[in-house]
Amino acid sequence: MGNTAPQKGSKSKRREIKILLLGAGDSGKSTLVKQMHVIHLEGFTDAQKKEFRPIIYSNLISFMVTLVQATRDFSIPVSPGNEAAAQRFLQKDKFGVASLNPEIARDIKILWSDPGILAAFARAREFQLPDSAAYYFKSIDRLAAPDYMPTDTDILHTPSHTTGFNEVVFHSHNERFRVVDVGGQRSERRKWVQCFQDVSAVVFCAALSEYDLTLFEKADENRTHESLKLFHDVCASKWFANSQIFLFLNKKDLFDQKVSTSPLSIYFPQYSGPNEPDPAAEFIRDLFLTTASCGREVQVFYTCATNSDNVREVFNMVLQKLLQHAAANAEAEAAAASASSTTTTSTSSTLQSSGGLSRGS
Repeated sequence: MGNTAPQKGSKSKRREIKILLLGAGDSGKSTLVKQMHVIHLEGFTDAQKKEFRPIIYSNLISFMVTLVQATRDFSIPVSPGNEAAAQRFLQKDKFGVASLNPEIARDIKILWSDPGILAAFARAREFQLPDSAAYYFKSIDRLAAPDYMPTDTDILHTPSHTTGFNEVVFHSHNERFRVVDVGGQRSERRKWVQCFQDVSAVVFCAALSEYDLTLFEKADENRTHESLKLFHDVCASKWFANSQIFLFLNKKDLFDQKVSTSPLSIYFPQYSGPNEPDPAAEFIRDLFLTTASCGREVQVFYTCATNSDNVREVFNMVLQKLLQHAAANAEAEAAAASASSTTTTSTSSTLQSSGGLSRGS
């Protein structure tokens, strides 16, 4: 199942403002598309929520399997009384995902309070553990209830990798908008060009919190370095020469939490500022603005894609800027058409007053 229920149909002849979401994998693009459902389409239907339930169960189990395996990889012992529960998660093939039975829920709750598991979690940047793991572990009692129905917030925290592209269409400010999300993993980027035509704006997502993480596809390459390269290519692309560029520095909340304990200077030695959220975030922002080629104007926003209030406020500013730009373009086109019409009329009048073209010329 895709990240959202895309709305597709025949191409409308009405004016449409197309926003393309680009960025590396796990930058939060798919969460932004889900937010469009929450903010502009009255959230997810009960049927859609039910479809996410087994995905959430599967993710929850997978997250704990990853943490238990990390305790083995790092030689971190779990409490003797919890060893049997940990062993059960190493036998992951025995788990089903249709439901979260009381035994599995109990094991997850016990292990999430185990000092060894928490010690492994503190080293999560050294292995691939999704950002939402803690959110789900803390909600285990609610998720394990027999009548559990995922909330919009649960769905927003559900990690998923886009394959191909997803899109959502909505109306706002009396205009029609189409937001398109394309897969950010390297294997998906060859498909991007399919979505490049008639793009009013590019929203490039980069996760601030990934400055100390490596790629899924290449464990020795820093994720922020990858995003910087990709952002340069987007800004330099001829496809977007007439498109507005917005930079969303996402996961600001996670960045604020970790920068004091995982110094930015370890991964970016040129940074000499304090291990504090604001100056560190400004440094990363300046890296992106410097890498933007051809003097492109880039409008920057700090975002938390799982926070609906934040996304609503930021996207409203983006939509306003797009509408202002569209109005300015419409006025310019109207003025050009009027000038062309005036020139044609003037030329015609001149020819008539001079008797037209000379015969036999």
